[in-house]
Amino acid sequence: MASFETKQISIAFTRFIQPMAVGFIVYGAYSIGIKTVTRPRAFLLMVLAAVISYFIKTPVVFPAILIVAGCITAFNYKAHPREPKRNSM
Repeated sequence: MASFETKQISIAFTRFIQPMAVGFIVYGAYSIGIKTVTRPRAFLLMVLAAVISYFIKTPVVFPAILIVAGCITAFNYKAHPREPKRNSM
């Protein structure tokens, strides 16, 4: 970027980088959400995590959300459907 500025080349094209990055993140979150969030409890956990992380802007909140959501999911492990074991050979 410094070489563009020293050569008097406009860096106005960089204004599109942030909206594109946000679009990529939203698309990725949507794609993963469609594939992994299949139960109402998982949807509720996803929405609560999004709301909490939006309003609390400290780095500590992300590991805390992962731990709490993991504990909720682990305590409800018996309700998950069993997948048949696949033979690796």
